[in-house]
Amino acid sequence: MGTSGGFAITAADISNAPHTASHFALRILRRELRSNIEGFALRESIAAGDDHWESELVASHYRLSKIEKSKPAAARLPQWEAAHREVHQKLLAACNMPLLLQFCGTLHDLSDRYRR
Repeated sequence: MGTSGGFAITAADISNAPHTASHFALRILRRELRSNIEGFALRESIAAGDDHWESELVASHYRLSKIEKSKPAAARLPQWEAAHREVHQKLLAACNMPLLLQFCGTLHDLSDRYRR
């Protein structure tokens, strides 16, 4: 549970937010929760990352770059979203904290839901 302006905010609050509150929920999700949690996971991943982790990250970024250059934006959206998610997963993969990675995935899913 996080707080913003004195109000307690839970995952259920974010998931059940009415459309009028979705911008507020997204802002909290991105700025507060996701950036802090993913930032921590990224720092841990960089500290623990090895050559294999780095090569996997570079390869996933290369695939994303190829997709971005290949087709008009609308035609490539499903491929781009999958490749973009993979880059984020690879960035965090070396943090060696499965529960943290699972939570980051959940936050990414919620952020995706409100982006659409």
